Amino acid sequence: MQVVSASGFIVFLAFALRMAYLGRGLSPFSGSSVYGGETGAVAAAIASGRGFSSPLPRIQTGPTAWLTPIYPSRCHLLPWDTAMVGLCMAALVTATLKIRGSNRVSWWIGYGALWAFSAMAVLPFLALWAIWPLHQRTAQALKLAVMTSVVFLAGIAPWSIRNYLVFHKFIPFRSNFGLELWLSNNPGVPDTWAGFLHPTEDPREAAKYVRMTEIPYMDEKQSEAFAFMRTHPRDTMRFFFRRFADNWLGIWDAPADMWRFMPPFVKLTLVWNCLFSLSFVGAHFAYHARSQAALPCASVMLMFPVVFYVTHTTGRYRYPMVPIMAILTVFALAYPLSQLVKRSTGKLWVAESVTSSS
Repeated sequence: MQVVSASGFIVFLAFALRMAYLGRGLSPFSGSSVYGGETGAVAAAIASGRGFSSPLPRIQTGPTAWLTPIYPSRCHLLPWDTAMVGLCMAALVTATLKIRGSNRVSWWIGYGALWAFSAMAVLPFLALWAIWPLHQRTAQALKLAVMTSVVFLAGIAPWSIRNYLVFHKFIPFRSNFGLELWLSNNPGVPDTWAGFLHPTEDPREAAKYVRMTEIPYMDEKQSEAFAFMRTHPRDTMRFFFRRFADNWLGIWDAPADMWRFMPPFVKLTLVWNCLFSLSFVGAHFAYHARSQAALPCASVMLMFPVVFYVTHTTGRYRYPMVPIMAILTVFALAYPLSQLVKRSTGKLWVAESVTSSS
């Protein structure tokens, strides 16, 4: 009961602080302001009676599958999509740990529903690990896997069917991958990506998007990106490693270039900003301790940011992993201390035994 009360107090305190900040720290938006980027633009189109359309602010562009319907429907609560992704990521990992090896049908049905919701924000990849302990009971494992998959497919089917009817193309989740890939793999990229070429920033690209319509535009951008990657492999790898560094170190420029001109106090800050390294150490310790959470937590860190290495990174894209990274960081610090305490306690017990026997 004390644990529940403490957890409830933490949740209440966090909510109160958030509401206090929103009430005092933010000013009202004017009618021409951009709220939530593409998410806010689609939400505005829905509110204006134009349906799920027009992802470019203040431009009517027609139907869209730029993003999934989860975000516009919640942007009044979560203006940034990574807040929703972080919630889904934490829920998926927690549910996966809870359900692993369980034979309760209701839990697996709920797990499939959580998949369906989370897939609109982040593709889940933990289900095989969760059901693996049942692999020797093939019939039961197959039954649970089928039921979970049916619930999952039923959850995403309305959106996929809508996209096929509107665009005459199978789009299970989002249509904007081609654009995101091109923004980071084209001749105009200065270091990691060319955000100034985004249709929300470049009027020429916006006009081209409107003229071509969404799907042909995205297909063309994807083809151009792949062509650049084939003909410029060195630049592609250079951008890739810079995005990798930006994702984990939070820097835009090449680390070697920054280090030469960085003031000493900033170097010290960068050295102490070691959450990412401690989280990987924590994953290693968790695996060494045979912790059940080792594999799912490590897989989140390894798999989730891969798409951003090839497209583009920003600080908020790493936020969904931060709760998992924090848990692993605590493990990285606590595990060696616990082993040290065990050894000290063991030596003390041996010494007391020798003393008492003598």
